[in-house]
Amino acid sequence: MGKETKMKKIILLNVAWMEKYQGLDGDILANGGNNDQKHEVFNFEPQADGNCYGFVFIQGNKRIDLNKFKGECKKDKDGNSYIDDTLVVFTAREPNGRKKIVGWYNHARLYSDWVNHPYPKEILEDGKPKWKTENTVDRYKVCCKKGDAVCLPLEARIPPSKFFGEALGKVNRNIPLYYAKGNDSRTPGWSDGFDKLEKWIRKYKSEDVNVLPPTSENGGNIIDKSTAPIEIDGNGEYVMMPWEADLNNALRKCLEKLYSGTPAKVKRENIQGSKGRSDAEVRFEDGSRIIFEIKAHMSAKLCIRHAVGQLLEYSNYPGSLEAKKLVIVSDEELSDDDKCYLSNLKKIIKNLHYQRILPDNTLDKDDLKEWFEKG
Repeated sequence: MGKETKMKKIILLNVAWMEKYQGLDGDILANGGNNDQKHEVFNFEPQADGNCYGFVFIQGNKRIDLNKFKGECKKDKDGNSYIDDTLVVFTAREPNGRKKIVGWYNHARLYSDWVNHPYPKEILEDGKPKWKTENTVDRYKVCCKKGDAVCLPLEARIPPSKFFGEALGKVNRNIPLYYAKGNDSRTPGWSDGFDKLEKWIRKYKSEDVNVLPPTSENGGNIIDKSTAPIEIDGNGEYVMMPWEADLNNALRKCLEKLYSGTPAKVKRENIQGSKGRSDAEVRFEDGSRIIFEIKAHMSAKLCIRHAVGQLLEYSNYPGSLEAKKLVIVSDEELSDDDKCYLSNLKKIIKNLHYQRILPDNTLDKDDLKEWFEKG
């Protein structure tokens, strides 16, 4: 279960639907194929050794074909075939029948066949065995460290069709979907979907909440924004997630460099007239300002959609100050359709702009010309 900086191997596996996967007490168990014994009930319960062990049933009780991952397959001391450093994504059909992503094991060890569970456990419901036979979870196919296991809360679960389109619904739900970067073992025609899925998982973090540091200005002792999830106003209305904090830190540093030596002040999380907080603001001596709203959605179109309303609120709500420019900030590149969409919006909102932050945490120069160099 060693770690690498970059994910290389991804597999989608279907399981039964549950909320926590830590036993049946207080939880539900639905769907998951035709097998009566659904042993995935403990898939996200950490065991005494600090690992999670995942059960998954493959149609026909078949092995997982690890030959899909060329040159990666190894054998343990007992002769069991496995691959390491795999992203295993679990999907399940909720009670109403819609398939969703329920969680994943990152940096996991995936076995081709069943392996004896080091901590066999009986499945109980109301203190009694759930099934008359095969009632003990005594085998598994995938394991990872508990810190690499993510069980999504119900509200965060999304359909895999968001990444793969409706084609996923045509695939038998108990057949694994494979992907490996750098060779031809990926499921044909689905590489874009796997890339989007990987990106979304990279961005996702747990729901722990911290408090923001106070707003700072140029020349102050500025500390980078925490990359743990951050509750903005303490009342639970909005949580800033780590990947947005990364963009915020990058934007703040770029703005300070742009406006270094000028009277302009760079502010972060500035409270607006509507009592909302803009992600960043540059305020000039004459009282005018530029407002920045950061979005980290899966596409530039979504970033634009979600940022425009907030920018308009911050610049038009009673008590707000006039904004000379409204800038949407994201790490997503504009497609031709996105550029057309933005152009149409600018006919209505003439001071609207888009700024992309590049992978090296610098500002895209073409975007920069539109709002900075033109004054």
